[in-house]
Amino acid sequence: MKKNATQQSILSFFLAIVMMSSLSTNGQNLLKNSTFSEGAANWNYNSMKVEVNPENVYGGSNRNNNTAEIDAEVGLRQRVAVQGGKGYQIAFRGFRRIGSGTPNPAGLRVTVTGETTGKKYIDKTVNYNNAAFSYATTALYFGVAPGSSDKNLIVEFVAHNNTRTLGVIVDDVQLNIVDLVALPVSWGQFTGSVKQNQADLVWTTQAELNNRYFVIERSVNGGAFDSVGTVQAAGNRSAYQFSDKNIPAGTLQYRLRQVDENGMYSVSKILVLRNSKSADAVKLFPSQTSSSLTLSLQSASRTQATVKIRNAQGVMVQQSALILNEGMNSQLLQVNQLPAGVYFLTLETAGADQVNTQKFIKTNG
Repeated sequence: MKKNATQQSILSFFLAIVMMSSLSTNGQNLLKNSTFSEGAANWNYNSMKVEVNPENVYGGSNRNNNTAEIDAEVGLRQRVAVQGGKGYQIAFRGFRRIGSGTPNPAGLRVTVTGETTGKKYIDKTVNYNNAAFSYATTALYFGVAPGSSDKNLIVEFVAHNNTRTLGVIVDDVQLNIVDLVALPVSWGQFTGSVKQNQADLVWTTQAELNNRYFVIERSVNGGAFDSVGTVQAAGNRSAYQFSDKNIPAGTLQYRLRQVDENGMYSVSKILVLRNSKSADAVKLFPSQTSSSLTLSLQSASRTQATVKIRNAQGVMVQQSALILNEGMNSQLLQVNQLPAGVYFLTLETAGADQVNTQKFIKTNG
């Protein structure tokens, strides 16, 4: 039976998932002296200070296995040739140095940077808090776009949040080519904020191979996800942003669906934001009164709020605090002491910007 385009895309996606479960490498390790059997050779590119010692110096038991330390004074740096249109895996073993005075946790930062473009293909911090000698393996993935001007990459390991000369021990550093079909987009950070009924989303990627566009999807108060916009992929740029305007009140969930040239896709983590205000959230009635007003407000959660009333000249003439409960709130406000005239009521929630301003007229009765 002939498969349509949708069926073929789904089949390709699940094939990629299967292959991702057992990523295979192609060819030899591209890094030289990956086990430090030759001491600091090849790892001191551009005057990097390197420290290599047998494993037992750092708390291990094997005096015949060389390892390297990453701390405030020493690290690793190597220049390596790569090809465009390829996917890569960088993997290494590490542990917190055993001995008194070692920070806990002890961290390192591994970066892979394009020599020509300066692009950060990998920028990852890894922390170790082991109390006994124990290796942990880390594997990271990235891709070099077809036609990229980066023919060489700089692989670097330096200390992270560590000012001491005791830190992380690394060994068996590998850089291998991996099958492109097994390499999805490598997601970076995904953050956002809400202000004045607008959600501003910002995200980064660490690898983009054949990436075509992103679909921004939104769920309101736990409902189904719907598309609210798209952003086109932009070559070597790995930082993106999108503004979702006139959003509804309540708890909002956002996720990103990355679609590549073959119709395959990957989905980001879910970002949860809260919009506790809406352009029509505050209602006053009646619009003219000689004694009192009823304030009606839909709130997404229980929170503190402040009601401020200003006259036509902008001078605040009345202020009161109230507690909003989740759901619909109704509050009676006494304004009988105010002189006749035009007034503006503003409601502000704790820690938030102005929610809404409504106009009313105070009469003499």
